[in-house]
Amino acid sequence: MGHHAPAEADELLHVRLRAGGVDRPSIVAAPRYFRGELGLGGLMQTSQAFQQVQDALSFFVQSVQGDRGLVRRGRAARRLRAALERVRRQSSGAAACGPPRGNPRS
Repeated sequence: MGHHAPAEADELLHVRLRAGGVDRPSIVAAPRYFRGELGLGGLMQTSQAFQQVQDALSFFVQSVQGDRGLVRRGRAARRLRAALERVRRQSSGAAACGPPRGNPRS
């Protein structure tokens, strides 16, 4: 079994737990730490390893979110292009009818 960390480290961990400033792996591993089965270094390594895995997996989440935004922008661009095409057709149709006959003000 590992040696127990100094009282200052225990107090720091207690303060962090009470303040909510501890990540999930630290909370999960805390009982082993307080029983003296896990040293402070092991507790920190557990937390760091979890953070590295979380960072690696967040890449996929961010990629999917980016793809969704790309799809939305693509749809918006297609709608804009369709609206511009309708306006072009309408203005072409109005021009084909010719200029208005006579001056309504005369």
